[in-house]
Amino acid sequence: MKVTNPATGAVTAPRALGAKRVSVITPHTIANTASVLRLLTGEGFDTDMGIGSVPTAAYLRRAKTADHGDAEAIFVSCTATTALDAATGLPCVTSNQAAFWHASQLAAWNEPIEGFGKLPGECWN
Repeated sequence: MKVTNPATGAVTAPRALGAKRVSVITPHTIANTASVLRLLTGEGFDTDMGIGSVPTAAYLRRAKTADHGDAEAIFVSCTATTALDAATGLPCVTSNQAAFWHASQLAAWNEPIEGFGKLPGECWN
């Protein structure tokens, strides 16, 4: 049986998007954000930021105004929103979205799911 979880999805999804440099936004405490950064950097991703607990509107505002440098994607830990794709021009991956997408991949689903960002819309085997 193949299984996944949000952390595995969070690592697999940016790779499927071809991203090596990932801008990180989380709703977590500083300690939990540090864990997310360790996970991603431990898997070979370059990361550039993490922020504390914020409402969804703040994610969107922060993503629009942040200097993402040369990031190729944005990872938002937890649910957040896929509206960030359109707002920033970068593919945005949330951990829950990544887990669902990765589970679908493991179940051999290979058809695009439109309306939820680049990852489920374009990244299929």
